[in-house]
Amino acid sequence: MEKFTTDSPAFRFNFIGSEKSDEISMSQAQRPIRDAEEIPFSPSATGLDRQDEVTVGGVPFKKVRIDHSALNKAEGVDEEFASAAKGSDLVPGVYEGGLKLWECAGDLISALREESDLSFRNKLVIELGCGHGLPGIFALQQGAAVHFQDYNHEAIRLVNAPNIRLNCTDTVSLSR
Repeated sequence: MEKFTTDSPAFRFNFIGSEKSDEISMSQAQRPIRDAEEIPFSPSATGLDRQDEVTVGGVPFKKVRIDHSALNKAEGVDEEFASAAKGSDLVPGVYEGGLKLWECAGDLISALREESDLSFRNKLVIELGCGHGLPGIFALQQGAAVHFQDYNHEAIRLVNAPNIRLNCTDTVSLSR
């Protein structure tokens, strides 16, 4: 298995025709890379009492509303994460945007809905960088088993797991 060094790029945008290449090296990351962990689902997760109804990619969803002013007080939320999430969409190595509902989530859901030959039944879907997890929730509602992954465990606990609970209690079984 290849090990990263402090000079190895951890992330790179490399668009065709772009003169600019944005790189974030491991030495620039403000947090050490953690081992992956399973975040147990808790029905009492924060946020279930503050929710919005939204239509994303033509599909109605319920999603939790994040109170950024209360993040510092939330149990299990890293202070550096809470501070970064309040002021930015992205702070490399600290906050990777998981509390924001990104426009591309709607684009992906729209594309999946338009693909008439696509069936999720009995498929395994992995949503990387899931944040709110609405594309993965859409796949769950269509019969897939979904693994949700995000850089920040806080995003899984504060928005993803509650959003799954809000949108899937009648259509899927939730398990670890």
